[in-house]
Amino acid sequence: MSRTCLPQILPFLAVIAALLALPNSASAMLVGAESNGALANSDRTPALQAAALNKMLAQGVQIVRVNFGGCELAANCGGKRTLASLKQHTNPCYNWAVLDSLVTLTKARKMTLLLSTSRAPRWLHGRADEYYLGATPTQFRKTVLHYAAFLSAAGTRYGANSSFGTIKYWTIWNEPNSDTFFKPMVSKAAKQRRQVYYADVYARKYAQMYGAAAVALRLAHRTAQIAPGPTGPNSFHKPALYIAAFQKYAPLYLPKRNPRSYINAWAHNPYPGNTTAPLNPRAFSDPNAIGMGSMSKLFRILDSKPLTRGLKVWGTEFGWQTPPETNPALVVSMGAQAQYLAEAYDLLSRTNRVPIAIWYGLQDPPGSADWQSGTFGSNGVAKPSFYMYQRMISVPKSKVKRGSRVAIWGRSTINQTKGVLVYRRGAAGQWYTVPGQRRAADGSIKATLTISSAITQFALYDGKYGYYRQVTGT
Repeated sequence: MSRTCLPQILPFLAVIAALLALPNSASAMLVGAESNGALANSDRTPALQAAALNKMLAQGVQIVRVNFGGCELAANCGGKRTLASLKQHTNPCYNWAVLDSLVTLTKARKMTLLLSTSRAPRWLHGRADEYYLGATPTQFRKTVLHYAAFLSAAGTRYGANSSFGTIKYWTIWNEPNSDTFFKPMVSKAAKQRRQVYYADVYARKYAQMYGAAAVALRLAHRTAQIAPGPTGPNSFHKPALYIAAFQKYAPLYLPKRNPRSYINAWAHNPYPGNTTAPLNPRAFSDPNAIGMGSMSKLFRILDSKPLTRGLKVWGTEFGWQTPPETNPALVVSMGAQAQYLAEAYDLLSRTNRVPIAIWYGLQDPPGSADWQSGTFGSNGVAKPSFYMYQRMISVPKSKVKRGSRVAIWGRSTINQTKGVLVYRRGAAGQWYTVPGQRRAADGSIKATLTISSAITQFALYDGKYGYYRQVTGT
């Protein structure tokens, strides 16, 4: 793939609006980013949060996901406090300052917030491990009751028309099918011997948690949009098995009258499978994993049961790492990251079933110990993926036979009412509008074009320069 800033877009593009059809009926997809370190950690000041959000705003981010921990927000809520008192958001044991600030700052930038809440406070079970939820049914029941009380308080504080601001989108926990985020779990050896059985056991535990938490949140915040998960794509318990078990058990823990009203979407982290391109449906060797290229499998599972039939899917977390990550199984070049970013949003947009798609993350942490998939390096310098995010252009095929038609997709995230797909033959010369373009409700544009030259370059133009994508005709 080649990419560079466009040298010039000719004036004739001023008339392209007449070439674009009216928006179709597909639902709009919110594009987002996640940055817990910059926004959610307890040491974040409003100034630090504002700086990160300004970068997101410049990138074109519409929805911001954060994963706040009860271990921080409710760190001082132990002792003899009753569950009834913990449902009160005014209880002085809660520390809402960082989240209050984030809600205010995102609202000021007309951004939407998606809140995931996980991690248990140390006082709950006397464990330093914030993902330890109890080894016995009694201990786990204690976790569920306190977590539901916490969500009742949070839902009241950030409900509709609240003076503290409103949080619209919520997920219950984070990757509950993972042995990292939902402990203790059975040993890997035991799980491998009885994979289906243990996925069933732990999905039932999560269904118990979800039922109590979703009911508590809905009572406190009537207009909240609530989703199970997000499930991990290739976690300890594979999502295909885990979701099927959740469908079976969730009705046991939800009100019998209209249980579906407590599940507004399914949240999933559709990571692509190491360095593979987004469209690869076999990125994971396990057939019960669900990555970026196998989202249709997730749709089929959801549609197999009335409780989840037709649910939208929130793509809550995905990305590709770049250097300084050194593991060859995990790292791609910065150019490939930019290309895959656009192709991922193209893929998710075309499903017409993913209204939220969130890139992980914003700025890489120092060193290579953590996930290096930001659109900024640890030095604060923007990567090519930052510019691709602003003006996405996707042509998933790099080489085709001349005379073949290729699908093109593009979207300006910083100017959603404008933008046009353009192409040129060769590596220089005049740019032309791609004929037959169709604009969707979210501002994305689709078209097809026959490749008639050895090199065809594509770009998106919205009044400013964009990056280009090159296809070689053989």
